Amino acid sequence: MRLRGRYLLLSWSLFVALIIAGVPLLLQGYLPDRIAVGWASSGAAEESSALGDYLIGRLAWWSLIVLVWSALAHRGIPRRNPGKWAGAALGAFGAVLAGDVLRVLVANLDVDDYRDVEQLGGAGWVLVAALVLGWLGWRRAVEPDRGTA
Repeated sequence: MRLRGRYLLLSWSLFVALIIAGVPLLLQGYLPDRIAVGWASSGAAEESSALGDYLIGRLAWWSLIVLVWSALAHRGIPRRNPGKWAGAALGAFGAVLAGDVLRVLVANLDVDDYRDVEQLGGAGWVLVAALVLGWLGWRRAVEPDRGTA
């Protein structure tokens, strides 16, 4: 992979990790001790987690996604446009994970107890962001070097 492709991959990966970890830590004073992370079909919060545990889980998922798609692009899998597929996947998955964290944060802001959190909204915006960033990832991706013929 060319230097530009590695730079784009690294900068996007760090940007998403910064959103996943940085924004919640900045808002920590406005969040309850345990945050709501799961909702019943009725809209009531039914699962909770400590903020740190939630963030570690999200960062672990993001790290796994970045490692898998980076390895696939580096190995040339899929055979056609591996860098573009990796760019699209990292754009879309980054939007979904960062969007999920931001949605959970907004739902938990200024609430004393996680049971008081109302229904989680904004899934449509996360989907739109995933589509747009997936498309941008495809357009801006750099294909790995194939060597000279």
